[in-house]
Amino acid sequence: MWWSFLERLIFPPTGPILLGLFGLLLWHRRRGRVLVALALVVLYALSTPLGSSLLVAPLERAEPLDLDGADAPRSGVIVVLAGGQIPRAPEYQGDTINLWSLERARYAARVHRALGLPLLVTGGPGEAEALAGVLQDEFGVPVEWVDNTSRNTQENAFRTVELLADELPTEIVLVTKALHLPRATAAFQRAGVEGVTRAPTGYFHRPDPGRRFDGWDLVPDIHGMTRSYMALHEYVGRVWYWIRY
Repeated sequence: MWWSFLERLIFPPTGPILLGLFGLLLWHRRRGRVLVALALVVLYALSTPLGSSLLVAPLERAEPLDLDGADAPRSGVIVVLAGGQIPRAPEYQGDTINLWSLERARYAARVHRALGLPLLVTGGPGEAEALAGVLQDEFGVPVEWVDNTSRNTQENAFRTVELLADELPTEIVLVTKALHLPRATAAFQRAGVEGVTRAPTGYFHRPDPGRRFDGWDLVPDIHGMTRSYMALHEYVGRVWYWIRY
């Protein structure tokens, strides 16, 4: 898909690296040295726990769902968004779900057992069936509906509404990664779902009042880069959906 290629080309680490290489070509000029310095600063900042947390925190404001609280929904449908798959996994002799889908499956099973609501799984070809299979075979949770035609989050929402057209509930419980939840919630509201109860999982950033800043927050690591990449993906995705839909 052209967008995936463009995203990998622009987002870190490739984007800053290309910017730095371009700056090296112009090293004899002041602007070239400025570009190299800018590339290094951006690459460093987005790779640190501190820098990535500043990007992630605004996206993960949703509180965990209180499954035992009085406000927990007792009607509706649990909608689980697939998060991807691992093709041709040798230990499974075939395709299986990736880490993002697995954490959603585990939490969706917990939500189902607490609330007793039916499940709908939505995703792309292969990943939706794989996620439904894991929920049923490994977590012992029945899946009532499966959408395997969606290419993005907005299509997840549209296809869900189509599948539930004859019995569309006034409320759904939306299970997805905490970082992804703002864009996903907006997508379902745009598709006409009146009430969305948010059920975030897989938090990257949770404030800890007892934790103090330390030097490790300024040391780059692969986890910081991953968090920054995914946060930028969400910000750009929200802008793109606002333009397109």
